[in-house]
Amino acid sequence: MSPTDGPAPAEPECPRTPDTDTPSPRRLLERFAEVVRDAHTAAVPF
Repeated sequence: MSPTDGPAPAEPECPRTPDTDTPSPRRLLERFAEVVRDAHTAAVPF
C-alpha cells in the first residue's frame, strides 16, 4: 500500500479504529454482508 492510496496518513490499519473516516475495503465488505444478511432475515426479496 502506498501513502497515496487515501487521505489517511501512511500508518498500518488498526482494527480497533472505528470506521468513521475511510473504512477499509474489508470492513465495507463485512458491512455489506451484514446488510444483505439482515435484509434476507427480514424476508426482503433481492
